[in-house]
Amino acid sequence: MKHQSHALTIALLTASALGLAACSAEDSISEPSGAAATVTTADTKAAAASAEDDEQVPGEYSTEPTDTFSGELTSELRTVDIRSGSHEGYDRVVFEFEGNGTPEFHAGYSDEPLQQASGLPVDVPGEAALEIMIHGTSLDQTPDAKYAGKPTLGLASGNIKEVTNSGTFEAVSQYFIGLDKQRPYKVTVLEYPTRVVVDVQK
Repeated sequence: MKHQSHALTIALLTASALGLAACSAEDSISEPSGAAATVTTADTKAAAASAEDDEQVPGEYSTEPTDTFSGELTSELRTVDIRSGSHEGYDRVVFEFEGNGTPEFHAGYSDEPLQQASGLPVDVPGEAALEIMIHGTSLDQTPDAKYAGKPTLGLASGNIKEVTNSGTFEAVSQYFIGLDKQRPYKVTVLEYPTRVVVDVQK
């Protein structure tokens, strides 16, 4: 009986060693695959932004002016990102903010794009200029504002020819979306993160 028990112990030890060797071999094979599949933080953020920017928002398309403006400028928002994309049925421009409060807006087509306050003409690429006035963006006036001093943003997409930044004055940021022609649009304010979303119907 003692001889059999000793033999069994040797067999178990041998099997355990073989199992460890097999695990080690599997690890060395799967490691490169795991490393190649790693997603960086930047990639994750880009994928999340792309997914949220494709979500459907409520509202009817129209070529008429629209706004959500209470007259009380209590928000203090900084523009952290402006992006555009072309989707099935619509082109979209997204203005994303950080800070306190909810942005309000005026939007409408302008036959003669003029910069707020100065009244100077604004060069807007395309055949139609959709003006977006976003209220409550007072923090955009600080020297380190991301879009300060950048008149063109390189955001052509679909029927969007360009997005022109006309600056911020007294807590109001002015943009023009240059289009191939006047098209029905809708503007929506979304939360988490705070965004003003402009959809232009194809």
